[in-house]
Amino acid sequence: MNEDKHTLQTAELLIREWFPGQFGDRYCIDRIVGSSFGRNDREVNYITVYLAPGGPPLNHGETNEFDILLKEVMIGHNIREWPAIAFVTQDCKSP
Repeated sequence: MNEDKHTLQTAELLIREWFPGQFGDRYCIDRIVGSSFGRNDREVNYITVYLAPGGPPLNHGETNEFDILLKEVMIGHNIREWPAIAFVTQDCKSP
């Protein structure tokens, strides 16, 4: 397995594990889509977390705190090239 795929799979597992503790039952993850693309001679990892409709509006401060927490957890798993994470509610049109 290449490093980017391992990073994305590990990040998805960690998001699914840590998300409920951070956000409680206010949101439900519908799906998580990870991807990589080349930029300036290196791979960039990106994850979109699609949330089911019906939750309150996302709080930017909470998502930032979660991002910081997740980076610390990934460092503990020896992942140094963590992915950028975007949260999208299903109220928006998603693929």
